[in-house]
Amino acid sequence: MNRRNCWQPDRGLGALQRTLEGRLREATEGSYTRRLFQDPELLRHKLVEEAQELSEAQEPDDVAAEAADVFYFALVRCVAAGVSLEDVERHLDARTLKLERRPGDAKAHRIEAALAILANKKPASSSSS
Repeated sequence: MNRRNCWQPDRGLGALQRTLEGRLREATEGSYTRRLFQDPELLRHKLVEEAQELSEAQEPDDVAAEAADVFYFALVRCVAAGVSLEDVERHLDARTLKLERRPGDAKAHRIEAALAILANKKPASSSSS
């Protein structure tokens, strides 16, 4: 029973997607979400920053909080591109059917690009988020 109805509050990733879709159409001037929609470079930097913070988090609550940040920024990116959670789920489902697998190693050029983005984003001494 993963459906919205009149008797349960709207919550979770589906609710976030619907909120972001509304904000894409008419976000308040000066809102952070509007800024993210209008500034793809800022959004890219935040995605890299939050993914790094998630990868470094240790405590369960910190992991959950950083994952929530990654989901938020990822959904902003998806909504900006007209991609729904259903589109993402379709890709995940299709991957379960693959018979051949890549080794799954990190791509060196992506690591270098992320390091460059993070180096330009904030000094090493600044605090997270």
